[in-house]
Amino acid sequence: MTLRHYLKNTATKPAEIKAVLIISMALTFLLQSCATNWTKAITYGQLNKREFYESIAIEVQNGLVFINTKIKGKNYRFLFDTGAPFSISKELQNQHKYKKLSIGNIKDSEHNRTKVDWVQVDEFTLGGVSFLNQTAFVADFSANPLFKCLNIDGIIGSNVMRHCNWTLDQDNSLLSLSHSSIKEQQEATTVVSFSTDYQYNIFIDVAIGKAKITNMLVDYGSNGSLALTDNAFTILDEKGLWDTIFEEGGKSQSGIVGNTNDINRKICFSDSVQIHQLNLHKTLIKTGKTVSIGNGILSKYKVTIDWHQQKLYLQETASSKQPNTYSQFRLGYSEKAGVYVQSVVKNSLAYKKGLKPDMKVLQFGTLNFQGDHTFCDFVQYDKKGEISLKVLDAENKIKEITIKTHTIDY
Repeated sequence: MTLRHYLKNTATKPAEIKAVLIISMALTFLLQSCATNWTKAITYGQLNKREFYESIAIEVQNGLVFINTKIKGKNYRFLFDTGAPFSISKELQNQHKYKKLSIGNIKDSEHNRTKVDWVQVDEFTLGGVSFLNQTAFVADFSANPLFKCLNIDGIIGSNVMRHCNWTLDQDNSLLSLSHSSIKEQQEATTVVSFSTDYQYNIFIDVAIGKAKITNMLVDYGSNGSLALTDNAFTILDEKGLWDTIFEEGGKSQSGIVGNTNDINRKICFSDSVQIHQLNLHKTLIKTGKTVSIGNGILSKYKVTIDWHQQKLYLQETASSKQPNTYSQFRLGYSEKAGVYVQSVVKNSLAYKKGLKPDMKVLQFGTLNFQGDHTFCDFVQYDKKGEISLKVLDAENKIKEITIKTHTIDY
């Protein structure tokens, strides 16, 4: 049996751009370009060197990869994301006033639309390598409170990555980029061919039991693990590939536009996921808008992206056997409600103790949201171990809830 990607023909349909999760929040948006020359503009750009090998430090935070990027002598914080095109913030565009190439519409994971400008960034530098005349879209990273808390200036995206080969070693916080195939790939335990589209997204095939999922997006911009559409999840569930299914109810604020929608998400864990001959252990699978594999899985391996041969090389690390986990609940923020419970996994310990969506959160651990602490403090907070909350229930009474762990696991 073959389950095909929700967007089957990415070369002729609107290209899927990204799914970013911070904590457990997905950010997915789809590009629909209004300009006839966008597909040409995305091919622009070159490097200042023909031969190079650079190794630079990265920061891994909240399951995402961040890179120090230099523009006109100043350092900026960029997200490394194979599931998105190159992007810069509105603040960077206002500062440098890059040449506008096109205007387009984006549709995010909540199906909200907004217009964006596409511009040409004349130069930025990673290590000793300069990327010249790269096409970027201009994003408002403050529209979604979660994305605002990342404090990023842009995204190193797929159209930039296709210029060279990359190795991510997240256990050692290192990123290598090279003009030729990187020699570490020869030590890899698994070699996987990938395909791409005109936007330079990376797609691989993944097996779940005897089913083959084709065109699964490789998405370093997501700190989740495996995402399937509702239809694909249902088909596999009917094959008896997992026993326990959790359900998450409430609201999601996953789009770049920042609006909220109601959700009813299914979650499970599986030992039947396989990439080529590599068996994944205790893999978290959830339903969503995309069919993708995120950094929750990718971070467990030293991964080389060989653009010249269109292959991924995965080498096991000390993290490879660690199971995935999923938050029992998610918090969100709005100016009207402040910090509040966005969603809760039904029948989780937090749910059984009375935590429900829409409750206003007064305190989380040592964070006092009635005092000096902010939602961004929660995003950066260490959620391991015992967690205590103070919330307001439907009758506006203070309720205290304590759970031993913030997550559900296998």
